Parts: sequence; C-alpha cells; structure tokens
Amino acid sequence: MLQHYVIIASRALLKNKFFSLINLLGLAIGMTASMLILQYVSFEMVFDRFHRQGDNIYRVLSKGAEDADYSVAVNAPLGPALKADLPEIKDYTRFFNKGGLVRSGTEVGLFKEDRMLYADASFLKVFSFPLLSGTDSLALKAPNAAVVTRSFAKKCFGTTEAVGKTLVLIGSNTNYTYQVTGVAEDVPINSHIQFNVLLSLPSVTNRGGPDQQLDSWNWTVFHTYVVLSSNTTAPSVAAKLHDLLLKYGGQEKDKLALQPLKSIHLYSRYAGEIIPQGNIEVVCLLLYVALFTIIIAWINYVNLSTVRSSDRAREIGVKKVFGANQGQLARQFMIEAFLLNVLAFVLAIIITLFVRRYLDQLIGVDFTGFIMSSYTFWLLMLALILMGALASGAYPAFMLSSLKPVEIIEGKMKSNLRGGTLFRNGLVILQFAASVTLLIGTFTIYKQVNFLRSANLNISIDQIVVVKGPVLNRPKEQESYVFDRFKTALAGYSFVDKVAVTNPFPGGGISWIAIGFKRADMTLNKNTKYNVFYADKDFFTTYDVKFLAGGGYRSKNGVFNGAQEIILNKTAAQLMGFSLPAAAIDQHVNNGMGDCVIVGVIDDYFHESLKKSIDPLVVMLNTSYDYYSIRLKTNLSSSRTLERLVSELRTEYERSYPGDLFDYFFLNEYFDKKYREDVRFGIMFGMFSLLAVVVACIGLLGLAAFTVAKRTREVAIRKVLGASNQEITVLLGKEFILLIGAASLIACPVAYLLLNKWLENFAQRIGLNWLFFATPIVVMLTLSMATVMAQVIKIARATAVSSLRQN
Repeated sequence: MLQHYVIIASRALLKNKFFSLINLLGLAIGMTASMLILQYVSFEMVFDRFHRQGDNIYRVLSKGAEDADYSVAVNAPLGPALKADLPEIKDYTRFFNKGGLVRSGTEVGLFKEDRMLYADASFLKVFSFPLLSGTDSLALKAPNAAVVTRSFAKKCFGTTEAVGKTLVLIGSNTNYTYQVTGVAEDVPINSHIQFNVLLSLPSVTNRGGPDQQLDSWNWTVFHTYVVLSSNTTAPSVAAKLHDLLLKYGGQEKDKLALQPLKSIHLYSRYAGEIIPQGNIEVVCLLLYVALFTIIIAWINYVNLSTVRSSDRAREIGVKKVFGANQGQLARQFMIEAFLLNVLAFVLAIIITLFVRRYLDQLIGVDFTGFIMSSYTFWLLMLALILMGALASGAYPAFMLSSLKPVEIIEGKMKSNLRGGTLFRNGLVILQFAASVTLLIGTFTIYKQVNFLRSANLNISIDQIVVVKGPVLNRPKEQESYVFDRFKTALAGYSFVDKVAVTNPFPGGGISWIAIGFKRADMTLNKNTKYNVFYADKDFFTTYDVKFLAGGGYRSKNGVFNGAQEIILNKTAAQLMGFSLPAAAIDQHVNNGMGDCVIVGVIDDYFHESLKKSIDPLVVMLNTSYDYYSIRLKTNLSSSRTLERLVSELRTEYERSYPGDLFDYFFLNEYFDKKYREDVRFGIMFGMFSLLAVVVACIGLLGLAAFTVAKRTREVAIRKVLGASNQEITVLLGKEFILLIGAASLIACPVAYLLLNKWLENFAQRIGLNWLFFATPIVVMLTLSMATVMAQVIKIARATAVSSLRQN
C-alpha cells in the first residue's frame, strides 16, 4: 500500500514539473541554510561538554564596587581559601596565561608560544584533558615541570615521545628550564580553555616581588575553578562567598560569583578572558535566520499546494466517487510532502558538502566536519524532515481531502475555499515579514560592523608597525639603554617617521590597574580604578594624541621636582575632581607609592577598541618597555612595498639584538582582528538572509505565475472593454504590494526589538533611524515586484483573442 502511495506521489510531482521544481528548490535552499546554521549553532552549544565532572565545575568571578561587570581574574590565594573554608567544595584549580619565547633544551632556535599556562597540580584532575604519557595527578606537582600537547611536542622536539626532555623558557634576565613530565592530546576546538604548554604553578615561587607570590591577595591574574560536591548546589555555595571574601580582607561592596563551566563559552563577556568567547545573542539571531528561512520554504509549499487545489479538484472528486475516503487522500498528500522534503534534504546535503569548506574558512575552524560526525546532528536533521513534511503537508492534505465530490461537480468549490485564500494571504504576509526582518537585520549589522572598523579612535593607528622588544639582549641594569639602541638606529632610515616605546601598546591592554590615585584634599576611594599605561615622550606625537592642557614630560626621567610626572586622559581628570583640563596642571596627587604631579591632560581615545568604553587612563614614563611603535612615512608606502620596509626593520633589529626573535604586526590589522567575530557574524547573517529572500522570491514566482494564469480570462475581457496594459499591470500587482506592505508593518517592530538588543553589546553603536527600515523594505519591494511583474507583463501584453481562445 505504501509503495502505491509513493508511486502516485511521484507521478503527481512529475506531472507538475514547474511547481515541483519551485518547491524542491525552495525547500533545498531553505534546508541548506538551516543545516549550515544548525551546524554552527551545535558547534557553539557543545563547548566544554567533554569534561567528566563538567556538571559540577564552576568558574569563580570577582567584581569590585566600582566595576561595571565581573572579571574572570581573581586573587591567587582564593582557590585554596575556598577549599579550606567551604566543605561543599570538593576540589579547585588555578591557572594564568603567560606567553613567551621557548626552545627545546638541545636546540638554539626560538619560537613564540602564546598559549602557555601556569597551572595547579589539580588542573589535569579537574579537567578532562587526557595524557598520552605521564600521570595526571603527578605531572604538574613538582616545580619546573611541564606538560605539552601532541602538536607542540612534534614542533619543539620532533617527536611525541617528549617525556624527560627539557624545555627552556627565555626570560629577560634569566632562562628557566622545565622538564617535560607529560604529553597531552591536543586540546579540542570546543574548549574555552586553550593551551599548548602547561607549566607547574610552584615554578613561580620567589620569582617575582612580594605581590607576585601564591599567598599574595594583591596578585589578581588567576582563573580559578571549583568542583562542587554532588550533594550540594551552586546557589547555596554562592551565598557563602561574600562572608569568605570579607574574612580575607575584601571590601563590603566586593562580590564573588560562580559561573557554570558549560555556560562560559556563550554567556561570558567578562574582562580577562584568555581567548574570545562566543555570544548567545549571535547564536539566537542565527537561529532566527534558520527558523525564518525554513518557515519561508514550508510556506511556499503550502501556498502553491492550496492555489493549485482547483487543478486537482477533478482528481480528488473521481477518487472519492470510486470509494477513496478522506484519510486515504490525506495520506497521499502527506506522502507527497514527505517525498519532496526527502528529495530536498538529499539535495541540501549535496549543496552543504560543496560549500562547507568555504564556511569553515569563514569561521576559522573545521566545525562542519566536527558536527557532521555527530549522531545527534543527524537525529536533528531527521526531525527536520519529519517536521517539514508535517508542517508543509498537513494543511494542504486536510483541505484537499475534505472537498466533496458534489461541490466539485457543481462548481461550488471556490466559495468553500474562500477561507483558504485568507489563510494563504496570511502565510504570504508572514513569509515576507520574515524576509523583511532579515533584510533589516542585514542592513543594520553591516552598518554597525562598518562603523566599528572605520570610526575614529581619536588616535592614529595607520602606518604603525608594532615590534616586540628584545628578550635575550636585555640585562636589567642596562634595560633603558638597550631599548634605546634600536630606536636610535631607526632614526637613520628615511621611511621611518616617528618611533615610540610603550608597555604594552594601544589595543594590547594596560600596564597595571591603580586604585591609589587621590588628591591631597580628597578622601581615597579604594573602589576607584585607574588604568596605568607606560609610554615614553614620543608616544603622543607618534599616535597623534591631542593635548587639552599642559604638554608632555618635562624631564628625561619623568621626575619633576621630586614628583613622578603623570599625564591624564580627560575621563581620569574629571574623576579626580577637575572640572576643566587646565585646572589639573601642576596639581599633585598620591598614588600610594609616592607623590605625582600632573603635567598634561590628553583628550579621551579608545585605548582598547570601540567595543569597550573609555576608562580613566594615567600615562607615565618607566624604565621598562616591551614594544616599539614605528610610524612609517605614508608618502613612501606606494613606492616601496611594506614587505621591503619590514625586511629592513628586521635586518636592523637583528643587528641591534643578535639572536632575538623579530616579532611584529601592523597595528591597524591588530585592531581589525578585534572585530573579526563581528565581521564573520555579519557575513553569515547577510549570506543566509539573502538565501531566505531568494527562497521567498522563488515561492512568489510560482504564486504569481499561478495567480496570473487563473486570471487570464478576466484580463482578456478587461482588454476588450478598453483596459490598457498599464492598468492591467497595476490591477494584478497591487495585491502583492498590499501584502508586502502589511508584512513590513509587522517586520519593523520585531526587527527593532531584536537588533536593539544585539546593539547593547557595543559601547559605541549606531543609532537606529527610519532609513534602517525604509531601505530594506524598498529593496524587498523591488525584488518582489520584479519577480511578479515578469509574469504580470507577460499576460498583460498577450492579445485578448489568444487569451480567450486559450481559456
């Protein structure tokens, strides 16, 4: 019996090739878009799911009274204190990231490693990063022990059999030797913790000053995780954190919080993340795109099935006369829908296999291969087929199978389907409301991303090459002289405009956070934080920083009349109570370690990026710097390639610092990387939105073709009575214009709510005005009318005689 239904369904699809092709293309494109988006969403949702204790692992977050949000960096002793004072905590682990230059113990060549963590011995016990060799509980227990990943071992030692080999970390004044005690599998791409090297935490003991010891509450760079006992809950533990913080010297308004491990990737936009995390709002917006796209494709099928009901009425009437009941007819139409959905799904898989590599390149990881090997994904796809067949086939099956033979024969079917016409128009409105919403979203996201990439930071970052300072050639007693060596040499190059030395550099963070700056006539507020940035006198001219009052440093060593010279940005000056920039000049403040004098106030600029708000900034001289900022003369960029210029910089650097690694980048490209995720999201959203609009237009083409064909006789009669081609075109086209107009009225408020929520992620954002809605609506209207008019003009130009003869 099933075979009989399949044969009949196949014949019905082949009999109406044009409409079957439109439905097949619409469903296939809709399923392809949905499949690709669901792969991306699935990839984002499975982060950190592989840890055996994942359900009980929580990250500790900290927040000061004046902080806008929580930070992932907490005090060094907090982990041990939590374990000691709270019996509900089964275990804990800490780590902090510190990249650097490394080499194997037997090789001379250096290479840079950014993903290097100092971690507790419990790190491999808390998290499930399996070792190929070595013991989890012992690998990081002793000082100067290291665990490396498989890939790192191959790169550094040429083999994965690395246990027992030595790894040398290059320091400014001292090199540190570590013994490899374990080799781990490469970290999965779906982990928010990424590393290539783990160094044992006891190794840092006594290396730094008193504030950089494991028992110092002033050392706040640690990522701390706790494992809760299975018989306790996170809220009950969180309720005890504040009292514990007060016990160890915290302020009344300071806060601690627990964040579930499995929510970190999508729900973390906190300060201090080692690598950029995902964004649940981006995932939700893409899910909306997938949902809208597949709904549009299903609506196409429903609409085209219902408008063709009169063509299939005779078939239904004959079958009912010969004894077919409503259930049998409904099954036939449902099998047709199921068969078409299966064919569309097969076509969608073929398309996906062709385009997946391009999507992987766009995202930057091979997530499609990662997800397509998951049985959960294929179960989801099977559910999509079944849901698609049900959603697209149920209404046509019910409506067509309920027709009565007598009504069909007597021609009363049209009046009975009047409600179907209203339903169909409602679906068209819903379809185009989704399309307009996606177009408005695409336009807005493009504008926001373009704003981020092109807006003025209030400093100049073009034509600047940032070079990492020397490590090997840097004796502490001659540090300032060594750094000046390369800077002085660059003055002799004609293509170099200006050179500054900083620590770190604009876009790369700050030197440290100070809470002690206060005026003599003001009470110290321990919750007021200032970002401190080390920069020499040439920083301001190299980056075109504007002074609002005062000027640069007055002395070579940054000390004027016994006071440390500092330069504030406008926000910091206002926070210190100076109503005008000029009022701050020559005023003294204390930073907790000595007297400081304000010698200049600069205009606010975006030190990090446009995604972060402007914080109070204090700029001062220092004896230690890590980076050179080299501004190239713009008038030479066209005559000499940047590669040639960089090659000359490399030669001079290696002459100044033999054996050191020349590590450089262009600052404007570095800032662009900060918006890379937003650019990718914009491309993905726009690409899939375009597919949704294409699917809608494909359906509109079929709907217009059928509607126009059904009104051929009416058009012919109107032409005989004197109607012009223009009048006929307006008559047939205005129905679709009204439907798209109604869809736009629904789309605008929905798009506004969704996009306004997304824009809240940005400190600097565009404003939504009427153009953001009018432009996409005009585009949608133009595309729709072009699709419809191709059919309308064709029938309007036909002669009345030929139209009447045809009907």
